Amino acid sequence: MVYNSCHLIGQPIIKLQLNDLKYLIILIMVGSYVRLYMINNPSGPIYQEAYIGKRISKYLFLVMLAYINSNVLYISMRFFSAIFGIFLIPVTFFTLRVMKFTRNTAIFGSILIIFENSIVTQSRFLFVDSLVLFLIALTHLFWRLFESHQQHSFKKAWWIYLIAIGFTLGALIRDVKNVPSLVHYGSKVTIRHFGSSGGYLHSHPHLYPAGKQQVTLYLYEDSNNDWLITDSGHDSSEGSSSSILDGSIIRLYHLETDKRLHSHDVRPSLSDTDWQNEVSGYGYKGFAGDNNDLFKIEIDKSRSYTQESKVSVRAIQTRFRLIHVSTGCALFSNGINLPTWGYGQIEVTCAKNGIIENSLWYIENNNHDDFPDDIEKVTYRKINFFQKFWELQKSIWKKKFESKNFYASNNHPLSWPFLTRGIRFWTANNKQIYFLGNPL
Repeated sequence: MVYNSCHLIGQPIIKLQLNDLKYLIILIMVGSYVRLYMINNPSGPIYQEAYIGKRISKYLFLVMLAYINSNVLYISMRFFSAIFGIFLIPVTFFTLRVMKFTRNTAIFGSILIIFENSIVTQSRFLFVDSLVLFLIALTHLFWRLFESHQQHSFKKAWWIYLIAIGFTLGALIRDVKNVPSLVHYGSKVTIRHFGSSGGYLHSHPHLYPAGKQQVTLYLYEDSNNDWLITDSGHDSSEGSSSSILDGSIIRLYHLETDKRLHSHDVRPSLSDTDWQNEVSGYGYKGFAGDNNDLFKIEIDKSRSYTQESKVSVRAIQTRFRLIHVSTGCALFSNGINLPTWGYGQIEVTCAKNGIIENSLWYIENNNHDDFPDDIEKVTYRKINFFQKFWELQKSIWKKKFESKNFYASNNHPLSWPFLTRGIRFWTANNKQIYFLGNPL
């Protein structure tokens, strides 16, 4: 008995025999067992689950509360991740068959996917990797199907596979839009850190142990990353639309919580050192603020792109420091992850004599109600393959040191291609989850 894999949308590319389907069902059953067996173990979330789970929906803090209270929600979310790990198996099988490999080769490739250590681990916990791998594999399958229809260009099946490629790639790729270049008082902005993993300056209605609202670095886009730039005497954008120059005094108003970026001569909850001060969100709606909300723009001319961006603040192009007027410290982050009370986000402090690179910031998103439609816009500079490769290596290296206290792993760059060491994800009760692939 023969089944055509593409019967409904065009000429058959391969012919799946009944035995193909039998083997595929067996492979899916085995893969399901491997990924779903005791998926509720460990009974509590590992750090990465809380870290990623917090970012996948607009109700992220409710998700975190469910985690902390050992609710069953995290098990359901693990199941979601496991499903995409299971879907990866038939996609692999079909891809190999579309590429004209034998049934045995397709079975062998699927078995590798079923039992590969790192893929299994990613599929059993709430990581984004499972979904990303599935989308990459699905894109490859659609590309192979599209490629096999080149002799029937512009026919129905050809268009279907082309559109499918667009959907899967669209789910994987982020489009960086052009943003207005000029930054004015009254601009709604997101501010990214230059020296670490590029986290956004972020605040949310959760408190430090000392009682003030947390200000952190957050690695993903979120409405809690939005700040309004106001001058030293205004609370809103009304009547304040001039450019922000080197040396300008500003306040940063957090739109979601009605707080202002604030610092004072108090030690941080985590980095309790004399040269760092706490940074928090302070105030309430209608409160005019105080002197501890004032920060001076100090443009780093050596790292800003254009001549204009060295004079006034420009989105993306200007690198600047935020100097706290009252204490002289600079807004700073050295990539340290906060503990459970900080939801694993990255600590932000105000540092005296800190590393300059760790106190540099730039504006990524920039909007203002008074901007005309034809305002000058800017985006990131295009870089070639080798620049991308080098940037990736630097990011990996930085992340290793930023995460060393949390991951408690001793991996070294030489171990990355050869898998001589892995990453310890979780340890409790003499048990641990250790992430390691299958080296060839």
